Amino acid sequence: GQVLQLVGRWDQARSRYLDALETAKALGDLVGVARCHRALGRLLYHEEPQQALEWLEQGLALSRTEGLTGAEVAEAVFLIDIGWAQFQLTDFDRALETLRCGLEMLPSEPGEIRGNALSSLTAIHINRGDVEAAMRYAEEALANGRAIPNLWQEQIALSNLAVAHFMALDWRGAVSSLQEAIALAEMVGDKRVQAGQAVNMGL
Repeated sequence: GQVLQLVGRWDQARSRYLDALETAKALGDLVGVARCHRALGRLLYHEEPQQALEWLEQGLALSRTEGLTGAEVAEAVFLIDIGWAQFQLTDFDRALETLRCGLEMLPSEPGEIRGNALSSLTAIHINRGDVEAAMRYAEEALANGRAIPNLWQEQIALSNLAVAHFMALDWRGAVSSLQEAIALAEMVGDKRVQAGQAVNMGL
């Protein structure tokens, strides 16, 4: 399912995740069931956010089952995913509260889940026009991405930071952040992102 999702074959990915879910249920594998709920929720974020939210909320309930262990199905992980689904549904107040709650549950050290939460919080504050908060979370996300390291998360943080600079009328800061994001896209060979950032710069 993950491979099919990565290459954009969404319907086939969904079918594989559902098959895996049924197998996990038949085996009584609660961790596997929770993982499938999360995978389905993340798959449906953009196209069907309400369904994504429902899958993730079911996964959250499973994550609170006594004896269920595993970092990939921890309560904080589901809360952060749920916050992004709520954002996609334009329920910004609930998304903000959910993401903050999930972030507080995470260990303090840098990590990919922390990076997801910080970038999501940046996006919410950008949408709300809160430049100061957007800048703060974008900078935290950038530091987190560099500490892991994770070039993709670093690139997202730079893109968000550029938007925050633009909102603050800091043209030089916006251009500098976009140039860094383009350089990272070139490093990882992401032509789509390179083109998108070049458009943002007006090149």
